[in-house]
Amino acid sequence: MAVDAYVFVRNADLGTIERLQALAAEDPGVRVCDALSGPADAFVAIEAENVGAARRIIQGPIREAGARDTDVAYGIYPAQRIVRRWLQVPEYTAFTRIRVRPGRAKQVADAVEGLDGYLGSAAVTGSYDVLAAFEADDFDTLTEVILGQLHTLDDIKWSETAISQREGAGELS
Repeated sequence: MAVDAYVFVRNADLGTIERLQALAAEDPGVRVCDALSGPADAFVAIEAENVGAARRIIQGPIREAGARDTDVAYGIYPAQRIVRRWLQVPEYTAFTRIRVRPGRAKQVADAVEGLDGYLGSAAVTGSYDVLAAFEADDFDTLTEVILGQLHTLDDIKWSETAISQREGAGELS
């Protein structure tokens, strides 16, 4: 069974992000690399045949691209719901890491499906419990989804959101 790994890269310079994006275009196991604004500089999604194979991608090509300060999580429920497989890239994408009350990760991963702009979610291992992705055509709409919808869900203790803006779009404020 395939495993999804989600890597948030901190302290990455522009060259590192460009090398990671090139890796995503070349390596079939690296599904996406988005440059971010927020607590991380890049988001990398990996699809591998198992955890060991994902770890080899992280410790090999991703580290070789210059990504040294990373936060890695593995999707555990439901499998393969965040790894981007769509063809049209939205104007804005938010990747939100969520810490939930004990025993509520599945419920929160399921609950975010009903929010506007939902792209995917997964309960994960690591320093947070759920990873959710949302899209919007403008920054104000994305802000409303995060503040007006996500933050009103029960069982969320805290969240941290990083935002990606499509290349060539207007400036992120």
